Amino acid sequence: GGGDIAPSLFHCQPKGSRNIDEALDRFQLALLQSFLRAGKPVLGICKGLQIINVGFGGTIIQDLNPSSLDIHAWDKKDRIHATKAPRGSFPFHLYGPRPVVNSAHHQAAGSIGNGLRVAQYAEDFVVEALYHEKLPVLGVQWHPERMCFSHARQDTGDGSLLLKYFLSLF
Repeated sequence: GGGDIAPSLFHCQPKGSRNIDEALDRFQLALLQSFLRAGKPVLGICKGLQIINVGFGGTIIQDLNPSSLDIHAWDKKDRIHATKAPRGSFPFHLYGPRPVVNSAHHQAAGSIGNGLRVAQYAEDFVVEALYHEKLPVLGVQWHPERMCFSHARQDTGDGSLLLKYFLSLF
């Protein structure tokens, strides 16, 4: 988690990014590369999905349009919304074709990084989940940790399903 990724790290000029900590971003990108070199599974949550995308050469939409912000941006609480998961994707296997998730973000994956595939998207086509086609790398734009255990919700899927799936990759 944290603020927005420094636009210079995905070769763009600032256009709506805020709360940037470039040293943290560089550390998180280096940590991703270390896990990849070690062959360890990676799960990115919210900014983590964006770090994965940038780490594989993708870009970030630095500030969603107003209608998308109404769906995704934090408003004193998570936003809840339906998504679509293509048949065969990990969200489809865990939650079915129309997972309901939470959101609290104003940025999203732009161009998709090398080797990454979209596994879930919102009605406005904001990317909600990514995976790497060959490596054990997953990313979700939503917060499964706020959808399970003592934070379980009646209006979303059970976030622990994703966490259990990730643990099965070890």
